[in-house]
Amino acid sequence: MSEMTTCARTECNRRNIAKLVGAYVGGVLSIVFALVIAHLPLLVPLAALVVLGCSGWYLYRYVDRFVLASLGGAAADPDRHARLHNLTDGLCIAAGVERPELYVVADDSANLCSVARDTRHSAIVVTSGLLDALDRIELEGVLAHELAHIKNLDARLATLLCLAPIARGMLGAHRESLADLAAVELTRYPPGLIGGLEKMRERGTHVARAPKWTWHLWMEPVSSASAQARARTELSIDDRIAALREL
Repeated sequence: MSEMTTCARTECNRRNIAKLVGAYVGGVLSIVFALVIAHLPLLVPLAALVVLGCSGWYLYRYVDRFVLASLGGAAADPDRHARLHNLTDGLCIAAGVERPELYVVADDSANLCSVARDTRHSAIVVTSGLLDALDRIELEGVLAHELAHIKNLDARLATLLCLAPIARGMLGAHRESLADLAAVELTRYPPGLIGGLEKMRERGTHVARAPKWTWHLWMEPVSSASAQARARTELSIDDRIAALREL
C-alpha cells in the first residue's frame, strides 16, 4: 500500500469519526430543541443538554476502556510475554507510533484485535492460542497488521462503532487486506504475515468470549455469524494469503 493510499485511508477515517461525533451532537441538539418547542420548563431542556452532553463525552473518553473490559483480557506480563513486548516495541519504533498497551485473552483460538481512543491511547489484544501457535516472525507480521489499523485510525473508528453498530458500513471494504499490505511494508517480509495467517487458519479464529458488538474489531472472524458478515466486505483468509504471495 502506497503512502498516498495510507494517507487517504487515514483522512477517510478522520472524516467518518467527525461524522459520528457530529451525528451525536446533532441528535442531542434536536432533542433539546424539541423539548424547548414543547414549551416545557426551561430546566427540562437544560437538564437534557447537560445529561446527554456529559454522557456522550464520557462514552467518547472511555469507550476503549469499556471495550477492553468486555474482552476480558489480562495485561501482558513483561516477563512471561517478553517476545510480545519486544516485537511490539521494535515495530512501534519503525512505524513511528505510540506503543499500545498489550493484553492477552485466555482462549485456544489464534486471533487478535486492536482497540483505540486515538493513536496515543491504544491497545492490542491477542489470544493465548495465537502466542502459542506463531513463531517470532509470524507474530511480528500480525502485530504489524494491527499497528497499521492503529496508525491509520481504523482502530479508533472501529472502537467508536462498538457504540454505534448501525453505522459499521463506515469501516469500508477490504480494510483487512489494506492492513496486510501496510504490515508487509513495515516488516519488509511477506512470508512472516503469510505464515501467521496460515497458522491462524489452522488453529481456528473463533473467540468464544468475544461479545457480538466487538466482532468487527478482530483480524479474523470470531464466529460463524461474523464470518458470514465479513464475507460481504472482505477477502477470505485464503484469498489474502494468495494476494500476499504475489508480492
